[in-house]
Amino acid sequence: MKISTFALGLMAALALAAGASAAELGAMAQSVLPASTRQLVSVDYHRLADNPLAAQIEKQVLPDQMQNIVSLLRQGGVDPSQDLNRLTFATYSNKSGIGLVAVAEGNFEGFKTSAFFHPTERRPAPAQYNGTDYYSADGLTFFLPDSSTLVFGGLQAIHDAIDVIQGVVQPLSNNSSMVNLISGTQTTDIWSVLDAAGARGLVAAMASGTGKFDANALANHFDGARYTIEFDQNVKVNLELMTDDPMSAGLASTGLRAAVLYKQYQAKDPALKNLLSQIQVDSAGNDAFLQVESPQATVANLLNTDLFKSIMR
Repeated sequence: MKISTFALGLMAALALAAGASAAELGAMAQSVLPASTRQLVSVDYHRLADNPLAAQIEKQVLPDQMQNIVSLLRQGGVDPSQDLNRLTFATYSNKSGIGLVAVAEGNFEGFKTSAFFHPTERRPAPAQYNGTDYYSADGLTFFLPDSSTLVFGGLQAIHDAIDVIQGVVQPLSNNSSMVNLISGTQTTDIWSVLDAAGARGLVAAMASGTGKFDANALANHFDGARYTIEFDQNVKVNLELMTDDPMSAGLASTGLRAAVLYKQYQAKDPALKNLLSQIQVDSAGNDAFLQVESPQATVANLLNTDLFKSIMR
C-alpha cells in the first residue's frame, strides 16, 4: 500500500499562485476519518493541475489504487480541473489490519450518481450500509455525505467511514497526536503527517545502508513526522521529525545527515551531487529538520532519488 504504512506521506505545499492561501481540509472530510488514522496525505489538486513537476509529485504520493478518482468524477459529470479542490488519503487501523480511505473535496452539486446505478425490478435502489447509499465504479466504492465531499476506497473503507460519520467509531478529532501534527500544515498545498511508528520506519528507510544510524535505538522516542513541499519560484522541501527530548532530536538529525551524505557520495551526476550538498539538516528543541530549496528545473532529479522516494513512498 503506497501511502500506508504507509508512507510518510508528509505534506507538501505547492504555492503556484503567490500570496494565495491553500484551502484547508474541510470539516466534513475530517468527520469521516477515524481516530485510528496513522498517516494522512493531502493534495491541493486545484493547484497541481497545471504544473508538470507537481503532477510528478502527485504520482509519487498518491496510492496506486486511488488513481481512478479523476475518471470516476468525469463519469459522474464533474470536471476535475474545475470542480476538484483537494484530495486527502488516510491509512488507519481497523479490525482487519490497515485500511485506506480517501476524500475528494470540491463542487459536486452536479455529480450524477445515476451514472453509477440503474434501477431494475430486482434492484430498485442502490446498495446501502446503515441507511447510507453507496456506489461502485472503476474499482472504487464511494458515497457523498454532502454536495462538496466524496468519500472513496474499498468497500470495507466505505463501511468504516460511514461508521465514523454516524458515531459508531471515534473520529480523527479524538486523536490529539494526529491533530497536533496536522496543525500548521494546512496552509500548504500538499502535506502529510505520520504517526510515531511511521516516523521510525521513515528514518530507518532513509538511513538504510549508511551503517551509521539505528532507528530502533530511538524506537520509543519518536512522536511523529510531517513534511511539506512548496512551489513558488523555487521548490522548497521540508521534513520535520518530532521526538520527545532534545537528545533524541539530535540523534535523529545525525541519522538524516548521514543519509544525505551517503546519497551524495553515491551520486554520479555532478548536478545531483551539488543539489544534495545543499540539503540542510539540523535539530531544535525536540524536533529534527531536513530542508532544501532549489529551482524547479533542477529539483526533479532530487525527488527521484531513493532518499526522497523514502520520504514520499
